[in-house]
Amino acid sequence: MARLLYGNFDVEHELATPHYNRPQRLARLNTELAPCLLALADSGDQIWCPEPLSEDPARTLTDAGLRSAGFLSSCSEGELPQELPVELAPWGWSRAAVAFARQAGVEVPHVDLDAVRTANSRGFSFALETSLEVSASPRDSC
Repeated sequence: MARLLYGNFDVEHELATPHYNRPQRLARLNTELAPCLLALADSGDQIWCPEPLSEDPARTLTDAGLRSAGFLSSCSEGELPQELPVELAPWGWSRAAVAFARQAGVEVPHVDLDAVRTANSRGFSFALETSLEVSASPRDSC
């Protein structure tokens, strides 16, 4: 199945903030990092980029041996490959990622967003490290 790779690299901020509004600097960072998703792309995949890219970053990475993939800067169902089912593959699952997929007309596998939020929380990580007795105390880092 072809995938639409979605680089929401600020997903941790979104998960931690109930009414997250992406700052412009992070929107720009998502655009700048989008070509790095070529490392995860397979033939037929598309990469969503919030703003059109010059061909230079993508060409540089494909010249270095990474697979080639198409870049989309707007997602309407007519732009996606219609001969194959397309599934969203975000950097991280969030409500915004699911809403984006539905707006773009791509498939969303079942994802428990509450489980994603819990697994990404610092409190959960700390509790897990403590229960496994692998947490580092501040004096261990010196």
